Formats: sequence, structure tokens, C-alpha cells
Amino acid sequence: MNADLLTTLDYDDMFNYHIRNNSYGTIGLSKREVLIDYGVVRVTPEGVLDDYIEKPTIPYSVSMGINILSKRCLAYIPSKGDSICPI
Repeated sequence: MNADLLTTLDYDDMFNYHIRNNSYGTIGLSKREVLIDYGVVRVTPEGVLDDYIEKPTIPYSVSMGINILSKRCLAYIPSKGDSICPI
């Protein structure tokens, strides 16, 4: 967990979700939106107008810096001195 955040996240809900889904890892996400101030034009590979969207809002998810890893992940962490990058 990042040390510089304030949140109203229900940690019990997130942990229970992680357990219910038998996950190796769970990443806490927050929804964001970006407003595009222009009309967005989509064209086909031939350059023909396919769509025109006036000032769309594009939704996306960002990491909140709150993650849960199961003990099973420890098996994927190299021992001290071992490298995961063959250089």
C-alpha cells in the first residue's frame, strides 16, 4: 500500500473479494474520466469517416496503490542472489 493516500476503501470488502476469487493478486482500482475538448474522428484504414464523437468523456481505471498478494506469490520471488533477468 502506498503511504501517501487517504481513502474510504472498505479493506474488508477488498480482502474478501480477493479470498472469494482465490486470487494470486488483487489491485485496488479507482474510476477516472478524461474529457476530450474536441470532436474525435475515427476513420477506417482507407481513410473513410467511420465515426464522429463530439467532446467525448473517456472512462478508465487507475491503480489506487493498494494491492493484495497471496502467499502463493512467494514462490515466484527469486532467492537472494538469483536473478529473474538473464543478463
